[in-house]
Amino acid sequence: MMASTCIRDALFFVLLIKVAHCGQSHTPRDDIEDITRFYSSGAKIVTLNTTMGQTECKTDVVTSAGGQSAQFTRSFRSTPQKTPLNLKGTFKNDRYLLQEVPFDVMDVTNNGHPYSKERLLHTFYNGDCGIFSVSKKWGGRDTNYDLRVKTGKHNYKLCYDRFLSDTARAGLTSRTAC
Repeated sequence: MMASTCIRDALFFVLLIKVAHCGQSHTPRDDIEDITRFYSSGAKIVTLNTTMGQTECKTDVVTSAGGQSAQFTRSFRSTPQKTPLNLKGTFKNDRYLLQEVPFDVMDVTNNGHPYSKERLLHTFYNGDCGIFSVSKKWGGRDTNYDLRVKTGKHNYKLCYDRFLSDTARAGLTSRTAC
């Protein structure tokens, strides 16, 4: 009896939240980047700047993507050369649990083991340049930032300026140009 009351109350609460949301003219969807568009099949994604140091200068080549995940090979451009990794990114939405919005995060695994959590914060230039927050520890306690592009090195001034702003706000002063 008590369990059914709790379930009924929970369903009523969800319904109430949905109804309250329907009356809004501005939805969070307008402010959320879609990571599935960035990590789409065949995409080549190059890191131009990072706060993680030279060893994290990388290129991701998406071998397949669809639904809620992408498979990609991550190659590193550091010396000495690190071994390329075959990674899987599972797309999620961490910020808005009760609303249908684009995926903004991917949990990256290496052979089924947690590797990193990568959130697409902002995109510029028709989605060719993106700023990512990257955490290699569970719970996001060591967040760093990457500026990644899909079409190679060009003048991405707006994207770079936002990268500088985001890293400064986070208190990160070490930035590596890859």
